[in-house]
Amino acid sequence: MLVRWALQRRPDCSVLPKSSNPTRIAANLDVIGWKLADDDMSALDRLDTQCRMVDGSFWLSPFGPYKNLGELWDDEDDILM
Repeated sequence: MLVRWALQRRPDCSVLPKSSNPTRIAANLDVIGWKLADDDMSALDRLDTQCRMVDGSFWLSPFGPYKNLGELWDDEDDILM
């Protein structure tokens, strides 16, 4: 369900679920051809768990393309740490 939610919420972004269990892998791929209802989308959107598990700071370098987290992420306001 959360894979479907992520694809529906941000269709231009990649969703990378991970599993080594064949049943879960198949379930993760079974997200095409159906959509979550608007109330389900709203309920998931209201969950207060929006944070990055990995902030990406390991990509930062004064010599590279990303010198700070605002340059790395699409929207600096999305950075929650």
